[in-house]
Amino acid sequence: MVSLRNLAIGALRLAGRADIIRLAHAYVHAPPVPLFGELTRVRNRTYRLLERTRNPRQQHGLYLAAGQLCGLLGSASFDLGYPYAAAEQARAARVNGEVIGHNELSAWADGLLACVEFWAGRPAQALRLVERGLAIAPAGTTRVRLLSIAARASALLGDGDGTRNAILAARDARGPQGELHEGVGGEFGFDEAREAFCAGSAYLSAGLAPEAEAECQRALNLYQSAPDEQRWYAAEASASVDLAAARLLADDTDGAADALAPVLALHPDKRVEGLVKRMGQVRASLASVASHEAGSLAERIEVFSAETATLALPWSF
Repeated sequence: MVSLRNLAIGALRLAGRADIIRLAHAYVHAPPVPLFGELTRVRNRTYRLLERTRNPRQQHGLYLAAGQLCGLLGSASFDLGYPYAAAEQARAARVNGEVIGHNELSAWADGLLACVEFWAGRPAQALRLVERGLAIAPAGTTRVRLLSIAARASALLGDGDGTRNAILAARDARGPQGELHEGVGGEFGFDEAREAFCAGSAYLSAGLAPEAEAECQRALNLYQSAPDEQRWYAAEASASVDLAAARLLADDTDGAADALAPVLALHPDKRVEGLVKRMGQVRASLASVASHEAGSLAERIEVFSAETATLALPWSF
């Protein structure tokens, strides 16, 4: 006979899955600060439920939920400029995946850890984490994402051949849908637009302006043709910034200003860390351009970067 306690835990577990899907999809178009508190609340509830059950099936579902929630908290921590917290949450997500043998989750966590590393200026370590993820990654989107991250890390290492090979391998890796990337989706998704954005960013880091511009424009075209709820604002805005940077490499200041126009209009609560860093890189590039237009654009970027998503954080964060 099923106990009332098990029924209650089962009901809460199902509610938790619905919360995860809702929050993962909200992450694509909502600012991260308001989501952070709810993600923490749902994660903590999941851990409390784990302490109350010894039912293997319930434990499996709860470990999976906890890992996914830690992953989302890792993304939010990273976007808010807390890389150490992001890495801690990503490691927790990986461990939860290991406990239940969920390779897709563990490999996704390795991808987030790799992103933390290459943004911190450690691309070689990022590649090692990608390789660890690829060793367990199932076919399909999990491998596409990891290979796209490898392309960006390779570019930072000055490995042009490695960059191109990883981009081509990512395109060839599309395959079966996964429980995490497609079943949950949202922040866990990695569609063709996001792949093109990563390719553009990798080409830009490698100094290949024409290829970078083409991929960034392809990413923007794909985002702009998608339903609003599927347009990941941070990636779309970042692709616009990378497009501007690619145009600056080709001495096209006016084209760069056009690309940045929608980004500069972005509300401060959506100006996440990666986007602000990209804008800083463009501003640094503008310093070498002797024109009134370049100086004016640099000033607008400076104002943009003074008001970011982190300003909305409570003091208790």
